Amino acid sequence: MSSTTILLFVLLTIFIASFINSTFGFGNSIVSMLLLTLFLPLETAAPLVAILSISIHTFIAINDFKNIQWRSILILLLAALLTIPLGVNIGANTNIIFIKLSLAILIISFSLYNLLATNSIHLQNEFWAILFGGISGFFGGAYNITGPPIVLYASLRQWKPEVFRVTLQAYFSITTLFIVMNYWKKGAYTPIVWEYFSYGVPAMLIAIFLGKWANQKIKNPIRFNKYIYILMLILAALLIVDLF
Repeated sequence: MSSTTILLFVLLTIFIASFINSTFGFGNSIVSMLLLTLFLPLETAAPLVAILSISIHTFIAINDFKNIQWRSILILLLAALLTIPLGVNIGANTNIIFIKLSLAILIISFSLYNLLATNSIHLQNEFWAILFGGISGFFGGAYNITGPPIVLYASLRQWKPEVFRVTLQAYFSITTLFIVMNYWKKGAYTPIVWEYFSYGVPAMLIAIFLGKWANQKIKNPIRFNKYIYILMLILAALLIVDLF
């Protein structure tokens, strides 16, 4: 496959992942990793996704700063910090297939329940952030995936679409910063990574603005949450497919 074809595929992936993330507030990392690793080596794809992710999250968070739920973010982060060491320890001694399958089952169970239940769960306060932040930290330490439990928490709080979207971006900006710093220390940001990133920035920015427009078109939080759970089911299915 020619270098031009690979670059076009990378740009298309960046656009799709950025649009999904900007519209719903999540999905960028999983979609990007699953698609980019089809054509790029892991040592190129992983740091590229990290630097793209923090760029997307930070840009969106800054643009819609007033809608961020900082109290929830603080509780989620503190809870995650407590369980990350546990996840690291268990992840180092557990089959990665079991960890990914457990995460997929968790996502599918919550999503199906909230799609099929006549009365969906509505979390009234931030107390539940301790539980979901803890689960996020565990899976983050075990497999470097912190997003799904946070998405489930935000959807169960039934925030308005614009609040949901930007609050998740603020949380992911902070957590992704640690991932980027880790790759930086390892010297993972090679010239080819920066080359793909520089080409991908225009596609990312266009997708962010289109995604914001799409997000604003969804006014009903209940309908928005249904879209969230459907997307979660798709991502869980992709996680399972990736096992094989």
